[in-house]
Amino acid sequence: MNIDNYNPFKKHLFTDNDNRTVYYDYQSKIGYVITEAAMKKYQLYANRWLYGVMAVVLLISFNIAWYYALVIGIVCIAALAYIFYKRFLPSLVQLTNFDIAKYQDNKAKEVKSASLPVIIVRVVLYNAAAVLLVINAYDLKMNVNDPPLFYLSWALAFCTIAYGLYNLRKDLKERR
Repeated sequence: MNIDNYNPFKKHLFTDNDNRTVYYDYQSKIGYVITEAAMKKYQLYANRWLYGVMAVVLLISFNIAWYYALVIGIVCIAALAYIFYKRFLPSLVQLTNFDIAKYQDNKAKEVKSASLPVIIVRVVLYNAAAVLLVINAYDLKMNVNDPPLFYLSWALAFCTIAYGLYNLRKDLKERR
């Protein structure tokens, strides 16, 4: 299985010499072989931050207090992280002698092979998400009803734009 089908920008995914997708855990220094069947579960757990933010936004849109929504989002992220590290990863084949330095050159080649339009589309989508966050804040009249959440929306929008520009700079630098 080749990780090009999924996302060549994932920093934890590598393709080993046997053309298997390997998730490398930088904390435990162990590689885990992800099969085709396990890839869907991996994508669920890899996007746990996105699901937590989506839960917060969804709950706020149903007029639940922002602090309750934030707590529920954090619990959602923590639960997915716990299941990922304590149940999902131990169920995979482990490579205790996986040498990451050997595969980082291949990773750089994969990033270089990403087309420039794909990189630009990612940055445009980050910026669009930031604009939609601010529009949503004004639409819900958060500046009047809930000023802390209004400022949080602006801060999140700013961070989204900064992250998009950081990725653009990093990707263009790696393409050279």
